[in-house]
Amino acid sequence: NIGVPVGSGTDAFFTQINRERLPKDIMDFVCYSNNPQVHAFDNDSIMSTVEGQVANLESCARLYPGLPVWVTPVTLKMRWNPDATGEVIIRRGQVPPDVDIRQMSLFTASWFLRSLAACIRGGAQPG
Repeated sequence: NIGVPVGSGTDAFFTQINRERLPKDIMDFVCYSNNPQVHAFDNDSIMSTVEGQVANLESCARLYPGLPVWVTPVTLKMRWNPDATGEVIIRRGQVPPDVDIRQMSLFTASWFLRSLAACIRGGAQPG
C-alpha cells in the first residue's frame, strides 16, 4: 500500500477489460472510458446507448467484485481509435476526427445527463 489509490483498466473501451482480465489484487479500482459512437453515429443510436452503460457497469462489477468502477472519461465521440493501423491525417479546413459538431448542443447535454444517470444507476463510483 503506497497511501494513494491505484487503479487499472483501459483508456479504450469496456470491451478491452472484458477480454483481457486484469489481476484484481494489484488495484484499488478499475476504470474504462465511454463514448456512444463506436458502431453508429446518428442521434437515435447515440441516445439508445445509455442503457448499455448500466449493463457494462454491472458486468464490470461481476468481473471485479468489491472494486469501485470509474468510468472516465465520458465523451461524445471516440478520442482515438485503439484499432487504428495508421496515423490520423487532418486536412486543412476539416474538423479533427475526435470532434463532433454536436458537442456544444442541447442534444449532447441531454445525452450526457442521461449517461451520468446511467453511470449512477449502474454503480459507478466518483473518482
